[in-house]
Amino acid sequence: MKKTDNAAAAILAKFIYSPEYIIPVAGEINAEMFGSEVAIEVATKVLERFNINKYYTVQEFQDEYPGLADEWLMRPATPKQIEAGIEFLRSSYELNKTGSILKAGLGKLKDGDYIGAQNYVEAEIEMLRLSLTRKDTKKEAIHSAMEYTNRLFNTKPGNRVVGVETGFLLLNSFTAGWQPKTMNVIAARPGLGKTTVCCQNAIVAAKKSTPVIYFTAGDAGAEMIYFKMACILANVDPARVRINQLTEAEKKELLKAFELLYDLPIKVIDGSNFNGKISGIHNIVRKDALQWDQTGIVFIDYIQQINPEKTTNNRVEDIRMVSASIQRLSKIVNCPIVVASQLSRGIESENRYPRNSDLRGSGDIEQDADIIIFLVRRPSDEQPIMYITKDRQGGAVPTEIEMIWKADIGRYEYAIDAVVTLTQFPTTAMPKANVDEYLPF
Repeated sequence: MKKTDNAAAAILAKFIYSPEYIIPVAGEINAEMFGSEVAIEVATKVLERFNINKYYTVQEFQDEYPGLADEWLMRPATPKQIEAGIEFLRSSYELNKTGSILKAGLGKLKDGDYIGAQNYVEAEIEMLRLSLTRKDTKKEAIHSAMEYTNRLFNTKPGNRVVGVETGFLLLNSFTAGWQPKTMNVIAARPGLGKTTVCCQNAIVAAKKSTPVIYFTAGDAGAEMIYFKMACILANVDPARVRINQLTEAEKKELLKAFELLYDLPIKVIDGSNFNGKISGIHNIVRKDALQWDQTGIVFIDYIQQINPEKTTNNRVEDIRMVSASIQRLSKIVNCPIVVASQLSRGIESENRYPRNSDLRGSGDIEQDADIIIFLVRRPSDEQPIMYITKDRQGGAVPTEIEMIWKADIGRYEYAIDAVVTLTQFPTTAMPKANVDEYLPF
């Protein structure tokens, strides 16, 4: 049997033997993805029965395909093998379909229709991408919404996280943690600490056993991000490390922090390993997500440094394509993505609160984001704040949460007695936790 047939056999056997496994994946497959004629035939029957809420039974399979039944059902796939097999089938199917699209495009080129060929290929490949993107069934989507609601019902004061831990108590209370299938933007002017906040978030998530992928596309390479993370874990200021002002005890703590990083589920990837392109990020995340045992989280630092697969002469258009692709990726892999973004210079000269339109380069970041958080200093008193201006999940905005910059250790912390300034968001929605139990570091 060919590799495609083996993958098809393993997947279809699991669907027939344990039909409940079709529910989370049925929306992203179709019979044509399977390699052989008989596999396509069986897949068609399985999917048709699923659509009318009747499963294709083991007995029916054995009656109709006795030879294949003995071979396939001896080794039904595990759920993780199903995900890996479907990823292989999807890729193979996409390559075959892409070949057909390119062949038709070449035909148009031979006829001299250059613009028509380009438009045809781009449109058809986009339609193909959409057809291969996971689509939740109504039943599964409602079931997931009910599960999410029940988790919210069961939260307790100080433990209001049903997504991925943010590392900041009041931000957790506002967002209930970073939620799957969301694009979350942390925006700031250079030097105000957006990379530091992203690193803090990544460490806290990893210490909760959440898989973390951190893409750095700015000036810092992977080694400098790991260095910053180690300093955060060791409670030392990176600036003091650089001028060799640590005590012997602090040096030992920093070396221990590097050892801890080896064990934490954090992977930092710099631009040289994904070519600075959003397609490289897609490939890495989609591959790694198949191995996750729980919902992971992705950090992209920062969006203005990421390029689409094919750049244009218009930087705003490039960022638009990147932003839309990031949002799609969060849906495909069912995880939150936290995106660092630059701010325009306007707020510095005008001494005002930032607006969503200040996100540098494109209004599409504002449109695609589920949550927008500005890391700024309050115009009236220079107090560091998280200024939340958008929450698609319904949080009242604008809301500002006071932060404390710990200069001696080079990171932000939430203010235990923070002032929360808001329009509607009630402070009673944020009962105080036991701080000693909560502090993540």
